[in-house]
Order: sequence, then structure tokens, then C-alpha cells
Amino acid sequence: MLWRTRAVIAAGLGLTWASPAHACGLWFNSTYLMVPASPTVSLGLQNIDNYMMISADAAFKLGEKIVLRPAVGTCRYTGDGGGSDMVFGAAAGMQVWKDAAGKVTANVQVGAEMLSYDGGSERNIPIGAAVAFKTSETLNLFGGASMNLYNVSFDLPTGGEVSESSTDPSLFAGAAFRTGKMQLTGGITMYMGDESEMAINLGAGMALGTASSAIKSLLRLK
Repeated sequence: MLWRTRAVIAAGLGLTWASPAHACGLWFNSTYLMVPASPTVSLGLQNIDNYMMISADAAFKLGEKIVLRPAVGTCRYTGDGGGSDMVFGAAAGMQVWKDAAGKVTANVQVGAEMLSYDGGSERNIPIGAAVAFKTSETLNLFGGASMNLYNVSFDLPTGGEVSESSTDPSLFAGAAFRTGKMQLTGGITMYMGDESEMAINLGAGMALGTASSAIKSLLRLK
């Protein structure tokens, strides 16, 4: 999204506008948001076209069925004239169904992604649902869909402001693998607007207590 918006700003002639395409998103908004047994921290990335979003987040359990995940990251454009911008966001998921065997669960989920740069800003609110399938004690498969509410606004070099919005669907799927105290997640997202774009999502997380113990162990080694 950034390179298209900035091309319009640079040219000063951006009167023909296609529906905004997704560029930088938080990876966990394309996953099943699990309710953690204890607070967890994660690092992840989403890669799409010439953009890479690297982020850090924390997941907190609210009651028995709700999870909240605030996050901060950086969106990097790897094409010509590349640069980076800070992104802030969060997501929340609520479990609304679970089968009797405890192997299949369903969520409703909502997120927010906010990016601001010199001369403009971008926002996305994904609203959707996801289903997780527990295939073993260590592996979960998941899939879901979201409706993404995009808005892009920027200042024209000639004066004035342009604001454009779109509502575009996306589909996502992947797997989460638990090994020891860590969880590794991988998957893909298909964003479907005026153009279809596929993103790759990767993430790794661990409980806060485990992360603290690991850091202390490294310090003792030094």
C-alpha cells in the first residue's frame, strides 16, 4: 500500500485510485487466536510482495474464553527506494464454540492495524472468524476468514487531503506446532480486493515466565 500511496503523492496526479491493496499486516491476525494458559510473548512476520512486517506482541487471557494481543512492529518496503514505518495494533479473540471432545474450537476475532508516515496514514480493521482443529497434543491446524476495513489518507503536494476506503475479504490457513514451552506457527493469507495477493505468516512465542528464565540462563552463561 505504501509504495502506491507515495507514488500518488510524488506524482501529485493521483485522481484515478484503485481499491487499496494490503501491504503490511500483523501476522497473528491471520491465525486462530488461542487463549493462553499464562501471558505469552511472540515475534512474527508477514511477507507480501515487496513488504515485510516484523512485529512483537504479548497475549493475555481475559476470563476463560477471551484473549487480547497488543503489538508493535515495523513495516519494511524492500523494493526500490525502500524504507520502513512503525505499525501499532492489537487483536482480540473470543471462543464461541467447542466440540464435546475438545478437538475443534471456533472463535470470533477482531483486530486493528495502524500505520502513520510523513504525509499520510493507513488503518485496517479485520473482523472475522476462525476454526482450530487439534490433530495431536502438539499440532493444531486452523483456518478462517476476515473482512478487512481499510482506510488510507494522505496530503497532496498541491494541497488538500485524499481519503480512500475499501472493504475487502481475506482467507487464511496454517498450523501451530508446540514444542516444549514454545509454539511455532506458519500459514498463508489470501487478500482479495481489486487484486488478489498472497502473504506468508510466521511466528514464534513462549510463556513470559519461560522467556524470563531463558534470558537469565543466557546472562549466567556470560
